[in-house]
Amino acid sequence: MIEPQKTAHAMGHRGALACYDLVSMSRVLALVGNRPDVCGVAAKKYASLLRVETHGNALGWGIGFYQSGEALLRRRPLDDRDVIEIAALNDVSSGLMLAQIRTPGVGALRTENTPPFRYRDWLFAQRGTVAGFEQVRTPLLERLPEFLRCNLRGETDGEAMFYSFLSCLDEAVGLESDRITAAQIREALRGALARTDQLLARVGQGAAELDWFASDGEHLVCLHRTGTMMYRRFEAPEELEALLPEGPPGASLHPFRCSVVASGLEQLPEKWVRLEEGRFVTLNRTDPPVIEAI
Repeated sequence: MIEPQKTAHAMGHRGALACYDLVSMSRVLALVGNRPDVCGVAAKKYASLLRVETHGNALGWGIGFYQSGEALLRRRPLDDRDVIEIAALNDVSSGLMLAQIRTPGVGALRTENTPPFRYRDWLFAQRGTVAGFEQVRTPLLERLPEFLRCNLRGETDGEAMFYSFLSCLDEAVGLESDRITAAQIREALRGALARTDQLLARVGQGAAELDWFASDGEHLVCLHRTGTMMYRRFEAPEELEALLPEGPPGASLHPFRCSVVASGLEQLPEKWVRLEEGRFVTLNRTDPPVIEAI
């Protein structure tokens, strides 16, 4: 349980949770693996990282995931329960999912402004807010091709960053490409980040402090600039047994790989690794995380 209104310090709960000012509270949890059953159990295990006491302040949340090759969304822009738990995480069986809970920053409280965002088979989430976004919004959107610009549905900086990334990717390889590589995704994220930073510099703002999560259903590429991103890798048979203590006999004998990434927690859960700021972490359904500089 966390109490977001307390900001003076972080405190442990179940070895992992932190306190936040509700004005800026935002967390992202992403999972990717080769077995949807394992990912579903891992999501249930770590759903508590997205559990908050609101004390009367509404939050919004959303989940993006892939089933049968299709990107799907479940979003709730305004949740005024005293304790928010994304229970939907417990019943999603998917090899790749992306969940975010946040205090709305830019944009009104409506579904179109609630991350994750989707375009065709792409999912995107952003943790952090672009300071001075209203000053750069118009020139940023003017750089988008019309076929992308006409698909914007909300007013958030996160959605604008998503379409800026898609624009950079389209310029480089084309969004219709049959096979887009993780390296090409990273390069497009670099391009979108550089474009944003350049526009911010022109209006006297500093570089954007953001975490981005982008997926095409095969890869999950996370760009880290906030200092609070971490990950956990599962692949040893005994780790699967720990996740599935009451699973069918022999379940742990089936090869599995599963990685979990979180942003917005000040303290590391047990066996998690903190990602150095200014790095990418790239995941797919089978391979270990790949870390490289932005």
